[in-house]
Amino acid sequence: MFDLGITQAYIRQNVFTNHFQYTVGKIFAPNFVDAYPFFDDNRQFLSQQFSTSPTIASPLRGFGAVGAWFPTRSGMYLKSGMFTSLSSDTGSTISNFFTKNEHFYFWEGGVSGLARTGIPVQARGPMDANNIHLTGWYRNPTNGTPQSYGVAVNANRMIGSQYMWFVRSGWSVGHFNNWALSGGLGWRPAKTTADLFGAAFGWTRPTVPVPGGLRSQYTAETFYRFHVTPNFAITRDFQLIQHPALNPRVDTMWVTSVRARVVF
Repeated sequence: MFDLGITQAYIRQNVFTNHFQYTVGKIFAPNFVDAYPFFDDNRQFLSQQFSTSPTIASPLRGFGAVGAWFPTRSGMYLKSGMFTSLSSDTGSTISNFFTKNEHFYFWEGGVSGLARTGIPVQARGPMDANNIHLTGWYRNPTNGTPQSYGVAVNANRMIGSQYMWFVRSGWSVGHFNNWALSGGLGWRPAKTTADLFGAAFGWTRPTVPVPGGLRSQYTAETFYRFHVTPNFAITRDFQLIQHPALNPRVDTMWVTSVRARVVF
């Protein structure tokens, strides 16, 4: 909890007629790394099985830089970035970036439906309805934790104008989870396009070295976001977790939640 803080402060620019774009400053790394249209846990899937990749040791808010290159009009893009691993929701981490060898690096290549539109890189994840990409990453040893690295794959495509499917997978070494696979479907009603329904199923295998090991976890989730007014939305959510990895005494867990979002 905090009263006042700066969560993001950065410079972003498109150059060479939208062929290249860069961002430098205090930024939210998950907006850039393996992002896709269902990663917003405020309004969509709540479980991190689907809102992000369970196999990527991404930092959160900290100083970093990202560059993206769009070489052709076919939609191909290449993206790379570097962040300090020492995140802070409210404070400055610029000194950590330049004085401590504790960084997170990533590269990403793929095909985007947005191509050279000039849309900011951090906004493309939720907007890119037709995207296929491969992400590679590496994280230096940090605060006694070992180095970690891995790769992730994402594919999401529209079916007509109302449906979107997605498939995501990841593998890592040295991180909490070393394998993950998920897939799902989203639907926007034709008459109320601000509403959104989503359903997904995923599997994650942990790697934490505890006696006996942790179980592979299976997660199913469904949600419906209902816009009461253009500025007020309610999201109803249900989750079924089979073999929760961090609760070995329980075989099945049900989670239900209600979220409300007001935009001023």
